Amino acid sequence: MSIETILLAMLILIILFLSTLVLIAFYQKKKKNETLERIEKHISRIDFTPLQKEIQKLKEEQTQLMMKLFNLEMEHEKYKQEQEGRYRELAKKILELDNKLNDKYELLGKTILKLSKDIKKG
Repeated sequence: MSIETILLAMLILIILFLSTLVLIAFYQKKKKNETLERIEKHISRIDFTPLQKEIQKLKEEQTQLMMKLFNLEMEHEKYKQEQEGRYRELAKKILELDNKLNDKYELLGKTILKLSKDIKKG
C-alpha cells in the first residue's frame, strides 16, 4: 500500500468522523427542540386561573389588613394623645394641690410661731 492510499483512507475516516459528529449535533439539536416543544405544550395546558384568583384574593385581603392596620394606628395615636392630655391635666391638679398644701403648711408654721411668741410673752 502506498502512502497516498493510506492518506486517502485516513482522510475518508476523518470525513466520516466529522460527518458523524455533525449528525450527532443535529440529532441533539432536534431532540432539544422536541423536548422544548413538549415542555411548552405541557405548560400551555396548565390552567393558571385558580392560582390567579387566589393571588387576587390575597391581594384584596392584604389591602383590607393594611387598611385595618392604618385605622388601628390612627386610633392608637388618638388614644395616646388623649392619655397625654389626661396626664398633663392630672399633673396640673397635683401641682395645684401641692401648692395649696404648701400654703397651708406655711400658714400653719406662721401660726405656730405666733402662738409660740404669744406663749413666751404671756
